[in-house]
Amino acid sequence: MKAIYQNPTNDERKLASLAHGSILVTFIISVFSSGLATLLPLLIPMYIGWSHKDRSKYVTFHAWQAATFQVSVMIFMLVLGTVLGIAWGVTTLLMPVLIGFLLLPVAIVLSVVIGITLFFTPLSGLAYGLIAAWEVYHHDNFRYRLIANWVENRL
Repeated sequence: MKAIYQNPTNDERKLASLAHGSILVTFIISVFSSGLATLLPLLIPMYIGWSHKDRSKYVTFHAWQAATFQVSVMIFMLVLGTVLGIAWGVTTLLMPVLIGFLLLPVAIVLSVVIGITLFFTPLSGLAYGLIAAWEVYHHDNFRYRLIANWVENRL
């Protein structure tokens, strides 16, 4: 952890915590809009990051870390949904040549596995984001695995 991220003020911790906690708004809007308005709440951590880029490296780092995490969860879910759609599309298209019937069990197993994953991914993303908000607010620091170093190298 770089020294510029240490000893944040109370206001910096609150803003960083708000950036991480904005995943709750993303989750709620996504559920009530069936995923159609998922990108709108992503503007919260992005705005916090942009508005504090010259004022606080600490807030900027946490805001961009939170935005990157939320985008990563969305991309992961989109990829899984695409894989499932392709699996069923190929299976359906190959039904007339009977190969589709052999692929049917694979498509069903993929549906179950990906369906369970798609159900739990937003819940686990929400939990991880709220843990990040709690940690930042109470303990001054939080780093998402695999994301923090990438964000830090770009700031």
